[in-house]
Amino acid sequence: MVSLFKRLATYVKGHKRRYLTCLSLMLVASLASLAPVQAIRYLVDLLVEGDLTRNKLGLLLTVTFSSALLAYIAESLVDYCIYYGEYDIGKELRDQLYRHYISRGGLYYKRLPIGDLLTRANTDVTTMEMIMGYGVMVMLNSSVNIVNILSMMILTISPLLTLLALTPMLILGILLYFIADKIEDAYSKKQVALSSMNKKLLEIVDGIRVVRAFGVEKRIEKAFNGLTNKLRKKENEVNKWATFFEGSFPFCLAACYLLAFIGGAKLLQDGRLTVGAMMSFMIYLQMVIWPIVSLGDLMSSMQQGKASWERIEESLKITDQLTEFGQAEIADFHSLVFQDFSFRYKLEDEDVLKHIHLTIKSGEKIGIVGKTGSGKTTLVRSLLSRYPFFEAEPFINGQKISHFSRQSIRALFSYVPQEQAVFSRSIKENLTLGQGEVRDKAIEKSLKMADLWKDILRMPEGLDTLVGEKGVSLSGGQKQRLAMARAFLNKAPILILDDALSAVDVSTERHILKAIRKEASEQTQLIVSHRLTAVRDCDQIIVLDQGEIVERGRHEELMAKGQWYANQYRKQMLEEG
Repeated sequence: MVSLFKRLATYVKGHKRRYLTCLSLMLVASLASLAPVQAIRYLVDLLVEGDLTRNKLGLLLTVTFSSALLAYIAESLVDYCIYYGEYDIGKELRDQLYRHYISRGGLYYKRLPIGDLLTRANTDVTTMEMIMGYGVMVMLNSSVNIVNILSMMILTISPLLTLLALTPMLILGILLYFIADKIEDAYSKKQVALSSMNKKLLEIVDGIRVVRAFGVEKRIEKAFNGLTNKLRKKENEVNKWATFFEGSFPFCLAACYLLAFIGGAKLLQDGRLTVGAMMSFMIYLQMVIWPIVSLGDLMSSMQQGKASWERIEESLKITDQLTEFGQAEIADFHSLVFQDFSFRYKLEDEDVLKHIHLTIKSGEKIGIVGKTGSGKTTLVRSLLSRYPFFEAEPFINGQKISHFSRQSIRALFSYVPQEQAVFSRSIKENLTLGQGEVRDKAIEKSLKMADLWKDILRMPEGLDTLVGEKGVSLSGGQKQRLAMARAFLNKAPILILDDALSAVDVSTERHILKAIRKEASEQTQLIVSHRLTAVRDCDQIIVLDQGEIVERGRHEELMAKGQWYANQYRKQMLEEG
């Protein structure tokens, strides 16, 4: 709970002028709401004594109306200021989570599934919004009202009667204190169940074609029903405590009124209390009970807020354990060197890359081939700083890669991965991702290089055609070529194609490779491929096997050696006819 209050205090401190204004307005509203009660007290006593005159009645009515109007205006302004803060902190937290999410590496997303991250950025942030709006409103409003009303009850009526009437509330408060942890635990388990359900739902939607192709809809539905049932049970557990919490208030309220009536009647009988004072005490009791009830309800909400904040805080504190990077910028790219470079994934016992020696100079074309699982993609990802370095690091321009800023390193590459990321926007928006305004001629050129321009011309909306969720309206080859066109348009110093030609036919591959040689000749190129024709014209080809470079050279040199590369090349040529 301490960390939650620290977070709320940090936000309030950053907007202290707004909240000081709110507190001042609350004080005005609270004091103004007490004036009609005092007016009623004097009115009743004057009626009992037979001393009510027209002037006195007019004065009491004027005080009542004026104070009620003042209280209404002040409370309206408070509501506006407080609930503005609710949406403000929601935006602040979502922006903070977004910046954190997009800056993390692969290890982060292995620890926190996408469904869980979405739940934290939506449901948990919404809970924090509620705490910042309703919670802060209740906290400030109830505190101010309780202090003012209790002061009036104790100082102007009877301290003993006040203590007697509020005894049931004190007992209930102690009871709620002891069940607060159970509320928090139940809510935390509910949020975990919700995250699991969201994760499963995303997997089902993402793989719906596979589910239908294998005819396993019933089995998947059964598994999903199991998760929804688990969520329902957790929600029922939360509701059980909430019901106990809310159901105790009517009983407690009745006990307060009963004790107040008994105690007040005794004081009236002894002549220690007037009828007007008794009536005003009952009104004050009604006024003070609901702020106390609200504070009790806030305790339950704060336990939920604590659980949500802990989940948000956890996602912000978890790091990707990447190597700390410097602040230097890369002005021009000259060379990239792997010097006795070895790499292993965290929790793995063996190195995935072993003693790699490789020098790549500006403008060179490097082919990287090998069997499945030989370490090709890992070699590429180590350049992109996807995972932490435990021993050696690659060198850029003679400096360790960690010497430069992470943003500067990423700006060095135009990367086309094996699994293309296509956004549910138009073709043009997918191409110009993060580049602002781009000339249509440049877009057309990149699409022609990727052999996708003729496909675009056949689409009804052309470049403005929406591709659907994850590019559902495009074929696998079209998505791959769209990703390549985006990389060509980016024109970063180093172009990396990580098995980016696997979904295109031989003719299309030749067209794309020819376009790259002609239009991107000044770019340094790293081409990872299972199809050896894709790397045939490279300045240097390396063959990886179990994380080691087992062959190196140009195409003709490797063919002359007659080892794995030569055998695989001949086999592929025979298969292609």
